[in-house]
Amino acid sequence: MGDQSVLDTAGKLRVFISHAGEDTDLARVLQRSIESVCDPDNVDVFLDYDQITFGSEIPKVIKDALSRSNFFIGVATHNLRNQFSWCGLELGYFLAAGNDVQEICYLYHKEIQDVFKPYLGAQIVSLTDKHKTALLDAVKRVADSPIYRLLVQIGVGASRRRFPKDPIKFFDSLRTAAEAGATAVTDAYVEQLRRNAKQARYPQSRIKVTLPAGLNPTTLSTLIKKATVGIYPKAAFFLKIPGSSEESPAEIQWGPFTDRMRDLSGGPYLPSILYEIIDAFLPSQFDAKNDYLFQT
Repeated sequence: MGDQSVLDTAGKLRVFISHAGEDTDLARVLQRSIESVCDPDNVDVFLDYDQITFGSEIPKVIKDALSRSNFFIGVATHNLRNQFSWCGLELGYFLAAGNDVQEICYLYHKEIQDVFKPYLGAQIVSLTDKHKTALLDAVKRVADSPIYRLLVQIGVGASRRRFPKDPIKFFDSLRTAAEAGATAVTDAYVEQLRRNAKQARYPQSRIKVTLPAGLNPTTLSTLIKKATVGIYPKAAFFLKIPGSSEESPAEIQWGPFTDRMRDLSGGPYLPSILYEIIDAFLPSQFDAKNDYLFQT
């Protein structure tokens, strides 16, 4: 009993990652990042895909894990998806457990769901220039980002389960691992936003963009704001464009269309692609004949 190399597993910091099914890859990266900032004897990260075996009673396994957890992290890259309701249900079980140490966090990039507003939020922001289009906010150093601070918080919390033999070496290693983990989670988050857009969010039918007369390469950036987007019936109905049905097309101005696609997919990817297509097809000469109806 006096041997400090033997650790009671009940003394581990237990972290529960709650996520929508579409965010599994991101949740796995988060899991690995958390484990990288902790001594493996001091932390246990619950991820359903790894710890629910075939034939298990899934609700019971999840409830048992939540009842033992100290830290709850909710992940949902797409706030409007129905899958997020499962995160809310798991949060309710976690709160009902009434554990002595309860920390609650939610990863987000645009807004925090109402159910998480009273708790800690880790905003996923651009850590490098390559993600500025998807994550508008940016930080000068990775160490200033909320996801870095979250990983450090978990690492320090886990270290209190059994104090490291070499604190200086541990905290140097913790900072390095937290920076790498923050970058990995950010990359995975942006990749999931792109997958969101490529899979179910893109309308699988035609869209036409009509711009005012006088369009040329120098006026596109201004005239695109006045463009009208025509969306064919099935796509308009899928996107829930006001006034649309499965039989009739719908029209929407470029600004509201961009906002709608951003809400649906987590980023401005489809409007950006449409803009690039229009720009690519514009005549290179200023005085060339201008076609102002584009279909894609």
